[in-house]
Amino acid sequence: MYQEVIYTDISTKIATMSSEKNIICIPLHAHKRVEILRVSSGSAKIQNGKTIINAQKGDTMFIFPGTPHECTASDEGVSFDIIMFDLALLKNDIAAFNRYIEIFENNYFSYSEIIHSQEVSETLDKLYELSEKYPPKQANYCSFYILGNIYILFAELCKCIEERLSTSIYADKSFGEIISYINTNYTKNITTQSISEHFKYNESYFSRKFKEVTGVSSTKYIHLLRLQHAKALLLKKEAPINQIAKESGFSDINYFNRCFKKYYGVPPSKISSIEW
Repeated sequence: MYQEVIYTDISTKIATMSSEKNIICIPLHAHKRVEILRVSSGSAKIQNGKTIINAQKGDTMFIFPGTPHECTASDEGVSFDIIMFDLALLKNDIAAFNRYIEIFENNYFSYSEIIHSQEVSETLDKLYELSEKYPPKQANYCSFYILGNIYILFAELCKCIEERLSTSIYADKSFGEIISYINTNYTKNITTQSISEHFKYNESYFSRKFKEVTGVSSTKYIHLLRLQHAKALLLKKEAPINQIAKESGFSDINYFNRCFKKYYGVPPSKISSIEW
């Protein structure tokens, strides 16, 4: 079961999700938002990039933009608290922000550890209280309460980054640039071959290294982004399915329909029945 509150004016989603035991409750996907997952009951296996963690009740994880991730419920099932927000929401003229935003936007850093922070836990609780007190339809000054707590979460994430930077644990910076390139161009006709040539890599080496850095192949990563993009356009219901398929990077509508159904469990025409 999935329930969400969306503050469209500040690009923030506050959601809860519960799942039966031993199923993939959040299929592998990637997006441009920051996502925060907290296990509220039960446990789950969480793949965050190339890292797999067995998360227990109370464990919290930050999912960086562009990081493929997937969750599988354990024998006891699992429930999640979920917060998602766009980095563009936080942009300002503070010098420190510009330093950290470069790390996020260019995927220069990989963080895949459980967060142990009382401040994060209390802030998440506060956001859920606010979402109940101030639903989106009443949003005006209320959105500032949500935004203020999102800044606190971002500060805690930057603190985690700073602690890791002090030990010089960095992802391959050149591959951060590649991921940024893919995130910008995935709806175009790009392939593993064209990307490796663009960045002057041997294709075989590029393929191995990309999977080592991200946990998935470059082909699958592009595929996930295209399907997520198509889903977002379908939910808006502003264009026919064949046009959306093309705008999402699929040249063959039949192939798009097969891929969409395989990934989401329903054809594009049944988009409203998707719960995540």
